[in-house]
Amino acid sequence: MEPVTEEQIRAAMVNCSRGEAADMTLPDLKKINWAETDYFGWRDPRSRLRGFLVHWRDDRLVGVVLRAPDSGVRRPAAMCLLCESVRQSNEIALFTARKAGASGRKGDSVGTYICADLDCSRQVRATPPGRAAPDEAVVILRSAALLTKVYAFTAAVLDGA
Repeated sequence: MEPVTEEQIRAAMVNCSRGEAADMTLPDLKKINWAETDYFGWRDPRSRLRGFLVHWRDDRLVGVVLRAPDSGVRRPAAMCLLCESVRQSNEIALFTARKAGASGRKGDSVGTYICADLDCSRQVRATPPGRAAPDEAVVILRSAALLTKVYAFTAAVLDGA
């Protein structure tokens, strides 16, 4: 992912007010390994129920505010629908995002199961337990598939805006 600034992130948010974007808590952007980041996702340290997802779509930076459930059904394992990693159920959360524009103001939202730490970029590069590190070609394919799913999710957020 091309590096981004705090100002770019705040301006890119499509499903919240300017005031909400200004109030976001961002991590230290200097610590991000942008070369190994397909999309930038993080949880708000001030609110365990809030997360954020930002990615480049062509020449446009698109950002989405996410909401995690207050509590969830316990399952032995679950799969992230973005990176397709199977993890412990407490490591996957159903994140919802208010739609952008008029439909979002009416209360419409979309949701999907995502890694609770919003670090799918790390997951597509991870070495599975008991296996050799994934081949670079496999990582490239998994990364491309991840971005396709992120694009589809943010397109659903933007639908009707």
